[in-house]
Amino acid sequence: MTLPRRHFLRGAGSLLAVPLLQSLLPRAAWGQAARPQTRVIFCLQDNGTLRDEWAPPRTGGFTLPYVLGGLEAVKQHLVVVSGIDNHVTWNHSGNGHNIGNATLLTAIARTDAASVGEGPNAGGPSIDQFLAGRLPMAPRNSVSINLPNGAFAVSYRGPQQPQTSIGLNTAFTDLFANLNGTTSPAVLERRRRLRESVIDGVIDDFRRVNTRVSVDDKRKLDQHLTLLRDLETRLALEARGAACAADPQAPAFMNNRPNNEHAAYLYALACACQLTHVGCFMMNGPASDFSVRFTGGDYHNWIHQGPDYGLDPVRRREDWRTTMNYWSSAFASFVQRFNDTPDSDGRTLLDNTVLVWGNVFGMGSYHDFFEVPFVLAGKAGGRLQTGRHLDYRRARAATPTVFGPSYNRQAFVNETTNNLYVSLAKLAGLNDVTTFGEPSFCSGGLPGLA
Repeated sequence: MTLPRRHFLRGAGSLLAVPLLQSLLPRAAWGQAARPQTRVIFCLQDNGTLRDEWAPPRTGGFTLPYVLGGLEAVKQHLVVVSGIDNHVTWNHSGNGHNIGNATLLTAIARTDAASVGEGPNAGGPSIDQFLAGRLPMAPRNSVSINLPNGAFAVSYRGPQQPQTSIGLNTAFTDLFANLNGTTSPAVLERRRRLRESVIDGVIDDFRRVNTRVSVDDKRKLDQHLTLLRDLETRLALEARGAACAADPQAPAFMNNRPNNEHAAYLYALACACQLTHVGCFMMNGPASDFSVRFTGGDYHNWIHQGPDYGLDPVRRREDWRTTMNYWSSAFASFVQRFNDTPDSDGRTLLDNTVLVWGNVFGMGSYHDFFEVPFVLAGKAGGRLQTGRHLDYRRARAATPTVFGPSYNRQAFVNETTNNLYVSLAKLAGLNDVTTFGEPSFCSGGLPGLA
């Protein structure tokens, strides 16, 4: 397939930054290929954890507790990060889930009246979308699968602008319909040229109108023109897609099941195909009971009741521990899949990726935002040392509550999600990023992480 000269020139910066595919190189040259762009994939959960059992011990080596036991086989690829508080929630109003989802990845709160409602109420872009806008261009700005919307939206392009998500059961077709040879190169080329001709026509219209409008309208037109240029370059990059995999097969999808292995396959394939550098996946939502089908209980209600509120607390706590262990194994499926998938430089996808497993809450029964659990996996292109526990815990509020008069800024004494996301940006190669979210909670990143 050939690309017109103008598209080569406009997209040259992005095209030249893309490494050669390993399958196109002689075996002797595998180690000489340029390292790909570091990818960042977020795997999120709701409902919190058992805080008193979650973190590895501070002494005795890198030992995983039972609730993280599903990660035992891949722990050499992990960095367990404890002592991260979601500080911005202290000044945020609304439902507990709504607060957590709107602030988890944005690290910024809204304090106006609109933030009290049940709609999407983030005060700014989430870290996944920030990275998607800063990293080198790819056909897909980011890949968001299974994310909640409305009141529980977690990924945002900007204030009150939830990121569009695709369903897990249709994601393979949506992302890879043209990779398995069912559509001929000639047809794909005709489609691409048609889309480009439409864009060219719109750009010409913009140019004619641009000289006859006010300064404010010109600014709006310039913003739209930037988006069109972005789309034009992505279409040129998309032409490479058919060569990235040999007849990929859609994994079996089972309705009413978590299907985390399915999602892990999709994200690994998307990264291997250089379809995207950023992803965000919700492993379970606030009302999910997928993980307790084998225990016969209601996961969400367990966590709302908590181990401290009676109703057979011993059995409830054991079921909860079993559930936490299960979800750790679900994240392990991502780690293992990325470690088993070769990258274009002869290393593995995991070597050139940061997988981020995060949770909306800290302690599930309180629905609070202290010591929010995070686990990182992968080497981020050599920037991240794995096989360790980074403990940023200083202290915890004596009587944590979700929100209200007793919830104040002074209750948060541990490290901030803001600094965690600054460090993630640096792990992705964005060394100029020194702040994210509310600047008052940033001090340049987490010491010792990147």
